[in-house]
Amino acid sequence: MQDSLSPAQRRERFRRLLDRPRVPLTPRAVGSASGAISIEKGSFASEAKERVPFLLYRPASAKKPLPAVLVLHGTGGSKERERELLMRLARRGFVAIAIDGRYHGERVPGGAHGTKEYNDAIFAAYEKPGAHPLYFDTVWDVWRTVDFLQGHSAVDPKRIGVVGFSKGGIETWLAAAGDERISVAVPAIAVQSLAWSLENNKWQARANTVKEAHLAVAKTLGKKEIDAEVCRALWNKVLPGILGEFDCPQMLTAIAPRPLLVLSGENDPNCPLEGAKRAFAAAEGAYRGTKALKIDVARGVAHQVTATQNDLLVDWLVQHLSPEPADSRCYELRVYTAAEGKLDALHARFRNHTLKLFEKHGITNIGYWTPVENPERKLYYVVAFPSPDARTAAWKAFGADPAWQAAFKESEKDGRLVTKVESTLLHTTDFSPVIKTLKAPVVELRTYTATPGNLGRLQSRFRQHTLKLFEKHGMTNLAYWAPDEGQKDAESLLIYLMGYPSTPAREAAWSAFRTDPAWVDARTGSEKEAGGSLTVPNGVQSVLLTPTDYSPQ
Repeated sequence: MQDSLSPAQRRERFRRLLDRPRVPLTPRAVGSASGAISIEKGSFASEAKERVPFLLYRPASAKKPLPAVLVLHGTGGSKERERELLMRLARRGFVAIAIDGRYHGERVPGGAHGTKEYNDAIFAAYEKPGAHPLYFDTVWDVWRTVDFLQGHSAVDPKRIGVVGFSKGGIETWLAAAGDERISVAVPAIAVQSLAWSLENNKWQARANTVKEAHLAVAKTLGKKEIDAEVCRALWNKVLPGILGEFDCPQMLTAIAPRPLLVLSGENDPNCPLEGAKRAFAAAEGAYRGTKALKIDVARGVAHQVTATQNDLLVDWLVQHLSPEPADSRCYELRVYTAAEGKLDALHARFRNHTLKLFEKHGITNIGYWTPVENPERKLYYVVAFPSPDARTAAWKAFGADPAWQAAFKESEKDGRLVTKVESTLLHTTDFSPVIKTLKAPVVELRTYTATPGNLGRLQSRFRQHTLKLFEKHGMTNLAYWAPDEGQKDAESLLIYLMGYPSTPAREAAWSAFRTDPAWVDARTGSEKEAGGSLTVPNGVQSVLLTPTDYSPQ
């Protein structure tokens, strides 16, 4: 359904429909820390008798305001169900916040009972128009969340994005269309034309998300079952304009030219693809000539967001909101091969001189190890720097330090201690634990080489499944890195460190992990999506290590 409204006119009409007194926010919050991530839990007022509960995750050590992302849950969900995404976003350098939608989570005293209170409120609004519990009232809360974020000391008020899933995705495109302060929008499994669904008898799955409310309306209309007439009656009363000027195709045009990522499933019954295409076409027309629109339809997928789409979502936010990661340090993995008979002397030099001089010049000692079996006389270690430029300066200052030159000369008076030095510059992945020191009785350095184009899928499998299963079986996730751009095989490598109480404990843990049905399912599913193995033949390399006596504790 086309109309003559400009984006500005549509925005103004929608805001006027939802407008209500803007009460003081009066935020209340308590904080806690999870390593490098600070967590706040609290609430703020969106109306005189409405407080919005929230969870907020942010990098603890940020020195300047950061971009923020609001995450909106689906029907029957809650802010707590978004913790994993909040942590992932915080580790990428965002202030990440989730709220409970109306009649969900803590919005119901004692906690919501599934969708009962939500359905009850929707039917009550049908019988006595005025409130808009289906989508619109939560959109108002989204706008008030933007008010809250813009007043938060940790947030850059000009860089705020919104991500939503299903119900939350609909609230995302509605809120973004009505509020230009939302810089980036990512509606997931939520884009369709509701008018198209009634015109083409494809309303069933969407209506069934709040089935009880629709059944109650059907009863008032003298019907035993839900039909298109019931949907039209309910939607027109509780969502005025949603079948016309505020339907998704029209509202997407009001988001342009701000960055918009649409995530859909090819077989999603809630958002039938043919109806979604009407919205896609409207968006493509509004964004023509720009690179600010991306539409991703997952093949063979119903009403869910794939791991690949989750990665795309985060990448889109990073691209358009430009955060600094929570751990932005430059890491360096160095492997020394000692000359014959010189390994002990090399250890002595590190123990007595090198580590202290590293710290003097701003080089952070992370960990030092030797292989359990070490016929090649290897020494492995990891150090960290504030940035690549700081690394260059630190190594230059270290090399020129008279104390180092004297120690080096004295230690090599009877011959060279090192015959080979290997170095790889690394950065942490967004799923890596916080790295301080890397201590465990036995450490395993593992290097995976992904098949072409599948590093993202490999990282997704680790992020979504592998780390949790490692912990389940008694393994300690110590650190996960990817090589910096320009390093050898940077486009295909994942490098990580695991910790174990002992070598026998490692063997038992891996045996249990490999036979865990959850791992078998995760591996099978990821390889099916990729069309084969995520790693090349012999693409998993492993070295068992033990810490030196001078490794940081």
